[in-house]
Amino acid sequence: MSILTPEIAVKLGIVQGKVYNFTNKPDVHNHYFIVLNSNPQSCEDIHLAMFTTKKDSLKHRITQLKLDNAVYVEVISGECTFLAKPNDTCVDCSKPIKLSVDELIDLIERTNGGVCNFPEIDDSLKQRICHSLQINKLLSVRVKSECNYVSKIIS
Repeated sequence: MSILTPEIAVKLGIVQGKVYNFTNKPDVHNHYFIVLNSNPQSCEDIHLAMFTTKKDSLKHRITQLKLDNAVYVEVISGECTFLAKPNDTCVDCSKPIKLSVDELIDLIERTNGGVCNFPEIDDSLKQRICHSLQINKLLSVRVKSECNYVSKIIS
């Protein structure tokens, strides 16, 4: 059995829809984050959105920021079976975080996060997330263009 380091796993396996587990804030437990970039291996910045069960506080923030409700993306039963509470989870597309690949690797390593055990998300969820990014008025044109939906090519 071969175990990949986070550095190797991220650099070789980062794709749109890949899920990583880490925290980017001190004194906050790890969360799942999803890669948003359509081609993250060629981008300087990696954009990630966080999975959350704090739906009410997210909806409140969306209302305060006067954002379209579609920046709140509900996880439908069966889409993310790796989540502890998949039926109570959504993806926060209101404020994606931006990291370099090296920063992502460092956060995963420092917080004992995971890189290998999480599948890419369901394609329909990925479509909804990418759509929500396109309508988010707080995101720059550059971020939106880097995070267009890319369908899986099935051969």
